[in-house]
Amino acid sequence: MNRALVIVLSGFREGEPIRYSELFPALRVRGLPVVRTAEVLDHLGLFTDDRAPAIDRWLERKLDGMPPGVHRAVDAWIRTLLDSGPRSEPRSRHTAWAYLGEIQPVLLEWSSR
Repeated sequence: MNRALVIVLSGFREGEPIRYSELFPALRVRGLPVVRTAEVLDHLGLFTDDRAPAIDRWLERKLDGMPPGVHRAVDAWIRTLLDSGPRSEPRSRHTAWAYLGEIQPVLLEWSSR
C-alpha cells in the first residue's frame, strides 16, 4: 500500500484530483492494489472516479450502428426501464438486457434501410 501511494502521489499537484484513469494503469502494471489505493485517496479527498458507468458502455456497444434518432429513443427507453418512469417501477438489469437483446436485431435491420 505504501509503495502504491508513493507512486501515485509522486506526481500529485495540489488542487488537482487523482483520477481513476491515471491511477489504474500506474498501479496495475506493478501489481499493486488499485481498489484499496483508490479508497485511501478518496478518504483523503484526493480521488475522482472518472470511469463511465457500465450501463453507458453497454448501451454504446449495443446501439452502435443505429441512426441518432433510434439511438436516442432506445437509450431513453432502457434508462426508463432501469430507473423507473412516471408510471412504471424500475426493472432489473437482466430484464433490460433481455428486452434489448430481443429487439436489437430488428432495430439494426430497420436502421440499415
